[in-house]
Amino acid sequence: MYIYIIIGLIVLFILFILYEIYELNTLSVSKYEIVSDKISSEFNNFKIVHISDLHSKQFGKNNIRLINRINFLKPDIIVFSGDIIDNKEKYFDDIISLIKVLGFKYKIYYSFGNN
Repeated sequence: MYIYIIIGLIVLFILFILYEIYELNTLSVSKYEIVSDKISSEFNNFKIVHISDLHSKQFGKNNIRLINRINFLKPDIIVFSGDIIDNKEKYFDDIISLIKVLGFKYKIYYSFGNN
């Protein structure tokens, strides 16, 4: 009887790990429309891509999957809001390269996080 409980717990643990791996390697896009009389009409259809908490994660070689997704969305600006890198100097070049590639096409804004 206990063997079924142990096997069930092991299966749940494996499923949890697989789900976490999937979540860490998936790009997700959430779309929001903000409507307010306080926003100037010049911002109608203004698109902002907001990127946060990359933590040095790569999405394909040279972040090509991330770049392609951003290009598909055709934003007016890109906002990075903290935790783009972890505290490891070896990832600085990757993130600087990503920002340079995106910076040729889009205006980029950044705010610091705790890393």
